[in-house]
Amino acid sequence: MSVLKSAAMAALFGMTAAVSSANAVPVMNENASVSRNTTIFPDHADPNVFYIAPNVISLCIDGDKVPRFSYQDLEVRFGTQGIVQMTLCAQYNELDLAAAETALIAKSAAAKLPAPRFVALPFVSSAVVFDPVLKPFIVKEYCSHTAGMVGDEESCSFRLNSQGRRVFLRQVHDRLSMTMQYEYQVAGFLRKPDGSYAPENTIYGIAVRFGGEDLKNHPELFSDANGRTLKAR
Repeated sequence: MSVLKSAAMAALFGMTAAVSSANAVPVMNENASVSRNTTIFPDHADPNVFYIAPNVISLCIDGDKVPRFSYQDLEVRFGTQGIVQMTLCAQYNELDLAAAETALIAKSAAAKLPAPRFVALPFVSSAVVFDPVLKPFIVKEYCSHTAGMVGDEESCSFRLNSQGRRVFLRQVHDRLSMTMQYEYQVAGFLRKPDGSYAPENTIYGIAVRFGGEDLKNHPELFSDANGRTLKAR
């Protein structure tokens, strides 16, 4: 996997407050990035404002490098189900993002413009979308949100039925990652050929990855119905 670091994300979103959301509207049919692996939308009105779109969504990591995740068994009438709770964060390929930012900074300097500001992309709504293959395993899910910024921490919880519980725990045991779809809707503009703008709501989808080594190495995040750490499989 490409190098992904939260430090770049923190620096990016620390500048968001400097831009008024009332006037900030990204141009959704343009990409100011020099890298094919990074999407940077320009602002429709301010040539020095750019919005960074994330590459992937994954589990947030706390200061002790522990994933913000928990699993607990739930005893029901006809067996054992599983409750999964996690906090998701946007991630970026740091090398590609740095190259794209450097190119835009150099372009602004050559034009004798103020240094560009890289800010969070505002969204209207967002949701983790479960693949049809996974849906038969899900009893309930709470992974949809309204408004916010791409880069805000996103909570997602769902309940697995007995079969889903067995499949999920086996994947963790085998150090396999689960991949789902994260979709977010952005209210922006499209630039028309004559240079004018038309409003456009666009839905983007990127991968959500969790599991693998991150969870296998933290058995304390898995507990039985009584709160005790699950025995290793």
